[in-house]
Amino acid sequence: MTSPLDDLTVIEWGNDRCSYAGKLMADMGARVIKVEPRSGEETRTYPPFADNHKHPEKSLYFWSYNVNKLGVTLDATQPKGRNLLKKLISSADVVIESQPIGHPQKIGIDYSDIKSLAPHLIWASITPYGRDVSAAKIPSTDLTLAANGGFAWMNGYDDHTLPPLRGGGTQAYHTGCHYAFMSILVALLHKDITGVGQFIDVSINASVNVTTEAGSYQWLVANNTVQRQTGRHASIQPSIKNQFECKDGKHVCVMLAARKPDIFKLLQKWLPEVDEPILPPLQSVLEHISSGNLDTSTWPNTRELIESLQKSILKIAKKTNAIDFMERAQAGNIVCSVLNTPDEMLNSPHFISRNFPTPVQHPDRADPVTYSGAPYLFEKSPWQINRPPPRLGEHNKEIFKEIGLSLQDIDALQRDSVI
Repeated sequence: MTSPLDDLTVIEWGNDRCSYAGKLMADMGARVIKVEPRSGEETRTYPPFADNHKHPEKSLYFWSYNVNKLGVTLDATQPKGRNLLKKLISSADVVIESQPIGHPQKIGIDYSDIKSLAPHLIWASITPYGRDVSAAKIPSTDLTLAANGGFAWMNGYDDHTLPPLRGGGTQAYHTGCHYAFMSILVALLHKDITGVGQFIDVSINASVNVTTEAGSYQWLVANNTVQRQTGRHASIQPSIKNQFECKDGKHVCVMLAARKPDIFKLLQKWLPEVDEPILPPLQSVLEHISSGNLDTSTWPNTRELIESLQKSILKIAKKTNAIDFMERAQAGNIVCSVLNTPDEMLNSPHFISRNFPTPVQHPDRADPVTYSGAPYLFEKSPWQINRPPPRLGEHNKEIFKEIGLSLQDIDALQRDSVI
């Protein structure tokens, strides 16, 4: 069965700033060739490791970002290595690159050097701040980009004496890669019409900023700075606290809609079951509802009502396990979820029913390795994992033969420490 991008060849030349963009292309069927230095990409040294054995072929971090890819090695500091890389890139449809600013130009392998040889080529450069800007050479990490772009400001606690928080994982890099992926798809459509490729300059910093929900919008439109809130969206005004600890120590997130009847009807049944009284503001609303009065402007003061809702939900939560609480609330048409850990989510019946945990057989392992699946399902061209992550230089002979090298040429390059 075909995949949407299975007629494309993509060269990925960089590091973990661009690995996820390459993975997104590979997962949709593109033939992604990862170019590594002869010593291997640095992420091969990142923990955790399979079998707790620190080894460049056992990094689970590297595996997760490079499944579905082929891999070659070459030394681009040598003239023969640069010629090989240029030939490889010229034969491709797309390049995804995250090299240090100025490096591609310095070694003569940049889009401007290649486009006359391959006018069809789409080249996406993913850099911390974009190319050709004053901040281009500022040292950065995923953490500093999340901070600089405004994303970290949005996460934290009601207590603003505490510093903001970052999200888990490499969220800034992921965000930049998502925008790179979308941009490449648009460029492919443009090429289908015109036959001509183009250069795409992706700024991770800017990508992070446009994901700050209403943060940027509030400032641009009204000069308001949103404030972070514990477990809630950042907002210019404090919103309703909606996370509650349950009997088993887990938390639930409940959307408290103080002007909708469903939550009051549920509490009317639920509170007596756990031997808790119905507070006066709630009782007043229930009387309005039972008499058919749904004019919320006549209901009790909103602040008093919200406080009563919060107190009532907390009392129920303290006497109820989180899963039971969620199921009862959802059955009552209340928006509610348990705060799941990643492993709990992966093991949930919902995820399993969508084949999200995906087993992949590695040639050197007896049992399959489970990878995260795709968050989307295609009817005609399904997502799939076709191969495990590449071992260092695993596909050198296969790929270099395809661009015209003989086995003797490849052996010579290996003897000269070029590949």
